[in-house]
Amino acid sequence: MRSLFFICSFVFALTISAQNNLHLFTGSGKVFRMLQNEKYISATPQADVVLTKIKADTLRLKIEFDGKRFGATFYLLSRTRHTSNKEFSYRVEPLKDKLEVVYMGMDSLIVNDQKLVPDKPSATIKQ
Repeated sequence: MRSLFFICSFVFALTISAQNNLHLFTGSGKVFRMLQNEKYISATPQADVVLTKIKADTLRLKIEFDGKRFGATFYLLSRTRHTSNKEFSYRVEPLKDKLEVVYMGMDSLIVNDQKLVPDKPSATIKQ
């Protein structure tokens, strides 16, 4: 019983800590704003946006180009499986009456704990 509680707690902790990023960009350089639940996510229009620390595996957003809003669904899954510490890239382009959404790929988020410049050596050489 004790081990079952430990396993359930461990799985729950993993699902809580699972976070991904969503990278949206336009190939043409057109700027856009994003809305979720009718609230703007991005304060100013941009052509390249990264949303970080997303815990959900599916996002439903509205994307606004020049006052025209389009609904889109973005999946943060790897072969229909939940993932963590990944960045999903999508290219979005407005067409006449619809939004073209193209999945561009998934990259691992690398956390670099190493220092770029090593510490100064503590030992001195005597001559």
